Amino acid sequence: MNLLNVHYSIKPVYYISRFAFTWPFKYINRQIISLSCTERLFGIIVGILHVALLSWSLYERNISPRVKVQLSQSLLDDISTISATLLTLVAIGKNNISKNITNTTKFFKQIISIDRVLQFPNDSYKKHYSYLRNKSSIQLVLVVLLTCIDNYMWINSTGLLISTYYFHSYSMYILNDIVTLQIDAKITLLKERFALLNEKLTTLIKEAVTETTGHKNGKPTAIKPTEETIRSFNKIFDVLCDLAESVNKCHGVEIIILALTILTVALNTLVIGFTLFRSVTQIENVVSTSMQFLWSAYYIILGMMLTSSASATVKLASKTSVLSHKLLLEYSSCPEDSEKLYYSREELKLLIEQVAYRNPTFSAAGFFTVDYTMLYAIVGAVTSYFIVLLQLP
Repeated sequence: MNLLNVHYSIKPVYYISRFAFTWPFKYINRQIISLSCTERLFGIIVGILHVALLSWSLYERNISPRVKVQLSQSLLDDISTISATLLTLVAIGKNNISKNITNTTKFFKQIISIDRVLQFPNDSYKKHYSYLRNKSSIQLVLVVLLTCIDNYMWINSTGLLISTYYFHSYSMYILNDIVTLQIDAKITLLKERFALLNEKLTTLIKEAVTETTGHKNGKPTAIKPTEETIRSFNKIFDVLCDLAESVNKCHGVEIIILALTILTVALNTLVIGFTLFRSVTQIENVVSTSMQFLWSAYYIILGMMLTSSASATVKLASKTSVLSHKLLLEYSSCPEDSEKLYYSREELKLLIEQVAYRNPTFSAAGFFTVDYTMLYAIVGAVTSYFIVLLQLP
């Protein structure tokens, strides 16, 4: 996991971008790379030990069938976790982590430059910081609460020894939560800039409509040439598309792992919950079933949070083309200012062409797009599995 992105996602962007270019930054990079690789290797070692312990525990005769089902599902979870960790370690690697740090630094540097051109209001920084702070606080409180309740139930069911080895796997839930916050923070920043760009275009449209109405009423007022402004909008849109591509490059593998985690947790939760639901005879089984479905709901909420931000950003980028067309029509309806607005119309045509051929999309390393269709596919897979499960004795 890119720990520097965690630092970026919980601090105001403006101040962190300044800190990122100070002299201790190179030393911090080396420490973060070493810590990230060490954490992944340690997770693999602990996961292998946990798999061995669970395999040994399954052969004990004094364990109830319900606990054996939970241990079997936990064994599958650990195997998938180890595979995902190995995949991430190989795919990301030490060199790619340093590239992600460099790309993240450039990301926030370009965001600052865009804000200067668009005159991004200072209050929005505070709003964005409070938005991230509230969202991260709620998510971390939920995951810690679910972890404590779930671990307490494991202690009562299997004893303290097995629960101690099992407790390390909860760190995966917290890391997935933090990684989701990182990606959502970057996508939210892009969404706000696309929204501000559309507001600037809307302002130009209103000014053009007012001036065009004056021409028709016999009170002509010359429309100001805006080729420089539109040219800057064209460059900003291009930079925002580049930043969206950088998000895909930095977090593509992480999004794949997150989607697979949501699918795995949902399927395992379905099996455990359905098994316990068929044998609900004690209040403990009711609580266990409820906990399994709460974990599944929590991960679905994470997926909805990420896909909603990505879908909203893509819609705002598409709206830029509509506003550009409207502004071009207003400029074309003033024949008296046709020569003055020639270059403005040409810049608008370039912006329209760029939006048509280069609309930003968010994808998981090119395997699938990050939008609501991703959740629909996961829900469809889980539903199909549930239908098959109902037909089994």
